[in-house]
Amino acid sequence: MTSLARYITAIHQRSALIVAQQQRDLSYQDDGVTVTAIDTQYHFADGVVVQHQYEKDDVEDEQLCAECWSTYTVVSAPADIAISPQRKAFTNHCQEIFWLKTLQTQQRD
Repeated sequence: MTSLARYITAIHQRSALIVAQQQRDLSYQDDGVTVTAIDTQYHFADGVVVQHQYEKDDVEDEQLCAECWSTYTVVSAPADIAISPQRKAFTNHCQEIFWLKTLQTQQRD
């Protein structure tokens, strides 16, 4: 079983494992607030395709880790590659980084 974290880490590192990507800007205005919305599909050398949907508004936020919405979904994978989980969602960047670091630590043990 391959962890979705492997592919998310490759996306963060702009790894050479990514052979193609298509990005769509779906940003919009909502009651005077600009919402940045980006939808990207990453195609990996092993045949896996992962979709990343990211959304963040431009409202001033004093939080240490500002709210945003980031979802990774396995769109397709070859029959011999099992990926778990198939979908992972985060409500801020800090949560995402913490999840990845936690999994990396567990894999080393």
